[in-house]
Amino acid sequence: MAPGCAVLGVAASKASRTTVKPAYMGFGNQTVGVMVTTDRGTQVDFPRLQLDIAQSVQSKMQGAQANKAEELKGTQFPAAAGPTAIFAYQRNHPEYDVEPIAKIAPKLGVTRLIYIEIEGFALNPADVLELFRGEVTGRVRVVEITDGVGKVVFSDAVSGVFPEHSGPDGTPNLTRAVTYRGAIDAFGTAIVQKFVEYETN
Repeated sequence: MAPGCAVLGVAASKASRTTVKPAYMGFGNQTVGVMVTTDRGTQVDFPRLQLDIAQSVQSKMQGAQANKAEELKGTQFPAAAGPTAIFAYQRNHPEYDVEPIAKIAPKLGVTRLIYIEIEGFALNPADVLELFRGEVTGRVRVVEITDGVGKVVFSDAVSGVFPEHSGPDGTPNLTRAVTYRGAIDAFGTAIVQKFVEYETN
């Protein structure tokens, strides 16, 4: 009976999983870039945050594409509009921060722009430096560019927490560097899950 029970257990586990469909499906056969923006104070405290989040999102999308995600069939991520290039554009053109993103997007050389606005980023709950809990909150938009004209076609709130099931008080068993990387990874995953099908318990 034991082998049979084990098989039933596996079947039950699979049956309990839920397939989540993408909220946006417009990246197929398109060129894609990722831009991240945040407020000046956060830029001062975490000068690489925008670049690190953009690199995380693009890397995860490329990973999903390598795993044959149908939503990303034919999608390209041109180096000229990669995270480093777009981050450099932001630093060289501060006016991007005051103009509508639909107006900026056509200048970046892609047909789809993932635009991420960071609204909150924290590593220490209540600024207690001995306790760690990474949390990123924000909004992700997708801009479609057609014939040189950009249009925002998707917008949704997104958040990521590290450790995933940590309480609001945080934990002393982490470091600032580990919490930083974990929060960005969780946030990047949450964004990409808006665009590809995945399973959850």
